[in-house]
Amino acid sequence: MDGVKCSPNLFIFVTTQPQELLQGMEQQQFAEMYGRHALPTIIDQFIATPRTVRAWYNIGVGGPPTPFKYAFTRVLVVVDQRRLASVSRGQLADYIAMVGLAEIRAGAQVGDAPTVLKLFDAAPQAGPPGLSDWDRAFLKCLYSTASWPEMWRLRVDQLASSMVREIVP
Repeated sequence: MDGVKCSPNLFIFVTTQPQELLQGMEQQQFAEMYGRHALPTIIDQFIATPRTVRAWYNIGVGGPPTPFKYAFTRVLVVVDQRRLASVSRGQLADYIAMVGLAEIRAGAQVGDAPTVLKLFDAAPQAGPPGLSDWDRAFLKCLYSTASWPEMWRLRVDQLASSMVREIVP
């Protein structure tokens, strides 16, 4: 955490009952957990779609504590413990780091990129052992953008070029 006014905004839950947990959050803490402007139908779809790891991103206008115009106000990561099989803690932690630090679409197709995001595409033993050079370069380049308005204008090919320069100096 950075500074006195910083507060946690990444919440990670590992449970054997993810749907029930998410439904409880929806019923008891809707605005706090999902955001005041979240559409109930989208939340219901998020809750009903079974995944090993689900991430919900609340993005809001940054205030005085942050230099960014837009920032994650809250990120919920919910892990279905029953689906972990032989995933190591390190693999899971690195996967959560990727989905918690970057807004990754559920089911995003990453092609042949060597990334921890492929962890649940096949048997965990066949998956990456953790963050790859590609993952580290992606996060570094994503977070080296001076501010969120610039990041919104950042084109995918510019991000890719920065990553290549990072990976292959």
